[in-house]
Amino acid sequence: MTDARMPRALVFDFNGTISDDESLLCEIYVQLFRERGRPLSAQEYFDRLAGLSDPDIVRTWLGADRPDVDAVVAERIARYQAATADGSTVHE
Repeated sequence: MTDARMPRALVFDFNGTISDDESLLCEIYVQLFRERGRPLSAQEYFDRLAGLSDPDIVRTWLGADRPDVDAVVAERIARYQAATADGSTVHE
């Protein structure tokens, strides 16, 4: 029997809390969107897109009717994984 007062789970806000990676995410999106003909500045990223889900970021910047949202998100994830594989965004 478990104690009903004991928490059963913890939720962490990983990006920006445990992992110092918001500037990396910005850099990746700047590159992705430039490659797709819709340049994005860091200021625009932080003012308009930071905090949105990946699909919402893509739709907001590249267009709501964008047919390749999943492919753009998959590319963002692949670039992020390659850039963070060394653990450099998580500090002691």
